[in-house]
Amino acid sequence: MQIICLGDSFTEGFGVSEEENWVSLLDHSGSDSYINKGISGDTTSGMLARLHRDVISQHPHAALLIGGSNDVIASGSIEIVKCNMMAMIHQLFHYGIKPILSTPIPCIPEKIMPLWTAYNDFSTYNQKMEALNSWCRRFSHAFMCGYIDLYTPFQEAIAAGGADRLFLDGLHLVPEGQKMAAQRIAQAVHIDTYA
Repeated sequence: MQIICLGDSFTEGFGVSEEENWVSLLDHSGSDSYINKGISGDTTSGMLARLHRDVISQHPHAALLIGGSNDVIASGSIEIVKCNMMAMIHQLFHYGIKPILSTPIPCIPEKIMPLWTAYNDFSTYNQKMEALNSWCRRFSHAFMCGYIDLYTPFQEAIAAGGADRLFLDGLHLVPEGQKMAAQRIAQAVHIDTYA
């Protein structure tokens, strides 16, 4: 089965080598083929704009959509994320591609680089991601598409003192965090796809 992963720096693998990225880890872990279509800094509007070129034209079995972080960083809102995700999912259904919706991971505000905090207040980021996660869960249930909750396990890991073990800079993951993401996604995709 071929799965195209469309997203931002989380999908592209900012801060780690290509081999350490969760998409590559999944691609080399079994019979399924995972293709990385992440672009650092991209928003869900950018993902929607390149959906046909990067996903639909390739005719995969499924597409994993993970985005929204940069929308919130740039605008402070999750409303456009909802609109764009809904549009992408309906387009995927139209072309016979199974959509799988996932939520961005939380951040650690005190570890965010000053370059990024200079233009955004990260103190409300996690609250907005939690709200987006809740919406993704409800939307996926309503439209019977795949859903992967990445927010909750990473939030639990942070609360248990795992921030330094998993995070590079408060937003992006080190190799250990990439492994955790790959394990969570593999488990969820396997259950959802083959159930």
